[in-house]
Amino acid sequence: MEKVVKDFGIEEQKENIKKWYDGYTIGKTEGIYNPWSILNYLTDKDLVPYWVNTSSNDIIKLILKNSTTVKEKIERLLKDEPIEVKVDLETVIVGIEKNEDNIWGLLVGTGYLKVTQEVDIQKKLYKVNITNTEIKFLFEEIIDNWFKDKVIGNDLNTILKDLITLNLEEFEKKFIILVEQMFSFMDVGKNTAENFYHAFVLRYVSTD
Repeated sequence: MEKVVKDFGIEEQKENIKKWYDGYTIGKTEGIYNPWSILNYLTDKDLVPYWVNTSSNDIIKLILKNSTTVKEKIERLLKDEPIEVKVDLETVIVGIEKNEDNIWGLLVGTGYLKVTQEVDIQKKLYKVNITNTEIKFLFEEIIDNWFKDKVIGNDLNTILKDLITLNLEEFEKKFIILVEQMFSFMDVGKNTAENFYHAFVLRYVSTD
């Protein structure tokens, strides 16, 4: 990449390119960039997702939609917090959403996650993190779409509108769905559960 950024006169974007498209490893060789994304960036000069838009990512969407524990761990990953998981690269695709060990092996093997630390090789325990900004964008987009699917009307503004217009019956029905299907213990710290509800209301009332 040193030669590429120099030849194309984009040295000032070197670190941004690294954050977006680096992070892959082959064997013990690190610092491998996604070639498809790099080629597209050199053409368009836009730091946007290229590789993640080349497929439907249906398996990833299935995993995130059907596993509560996986969603909670993805939340931590989106906060740039490495998680410790069992990574089994002998992935069984059939029923993958029902076996968390298969899930992490698939995500690592296909480049969506990267191993950052070996914890216990015999037990196949590793610390992993999201590979780069391009992949992080994908997870955020999938979760955002999943969120919209769960909320009646596919838009949080409908809940806000019901609240500020005192359409409390509709607000109650939609808010119950939101709480039961969306909120997680990962959203709040110890002894601060009520804070999240305060923040939710304040956040959306302030957008009016």
